[in-house]
Order: sequence, then structure tokens, then C-alpha cells
Amino acid sequence: MSFTKGQISVETMVIVGVILVLFAVVSTTVVYRNIQSQIIDDNYQEFNLCEEVSMLITNSYSHGPKSEIFITSKLDIIIADNEVNVGSNYCQVIGKVNDVTLTAGIIRIKNVTGVVQLENI
Repeated sequence: MSFTKGQISVETMVIVGVILVLFAVVSTTVVYRNIQSQIIDDNYQEFNLCEEVSMLITNSYSHGPKSEIFITSKLDIIIADNEVNVGSNYCQVIGKVNDVTLTAGIIRIKNVTGVVQLENI
């Protein structure tokens, strides 16, 4: 059998092809798992913020007028119909609270004459 420069056997091409396919499958799986992990982490952060804001509103309401609490949020928050909405998470609020849309940043939670008000500062 005579080999000349530049020849490659069919078996070698098949092996290289199989290795490339395996690499593509593993890479795709890793990327998919990273994306799923990020989605779960984002949802977890939204849920925690929702619960925290709901609890702080309830605390402010129960402490009575002139109570004031500050919180820093990295996410936007919507409060409507005694529910806190952060992303796709909803949390119930006990007490009276004004409807408001808040952007990320420092938020003041203040009980004014028995009604809790939230505002960006």
C-alpha cells in the first residue's frame, strides 16, 4: 500500500466527525443547563424580594402610623390590589397599601395614618 502526502483514511475522517458531534452535543448541553440555572436563580431572587417586601409592608402596617422602613431593590416592583408583584411572582399583603409601581433602587415604606405608602427615593 502506497501512501502519498495529503491522503487521509475514511476511518480517520469518521473518528474526527464523531468527536466533533460529541463535542457539539456536550457544548449544547452545558449551555442549556447554564441558561436553566440562570432562569431558576432569577426566579428565586424575584420570589425572595416579593416575600421581603410583603413582610415589610405588613410590619409597617402593624407598627402603626409614622413607622418607616427603607429597602434597596435590584428589581422593579408593582403593588396593586394588596399584592406585591416582582417578575412572575405574586405575594399577598396584610394591611392597607396604596397601589404603586416602583423601579429598582432605594424604596421607602411608610405608614401614613394607617395606610402603607411606598415610594422610590
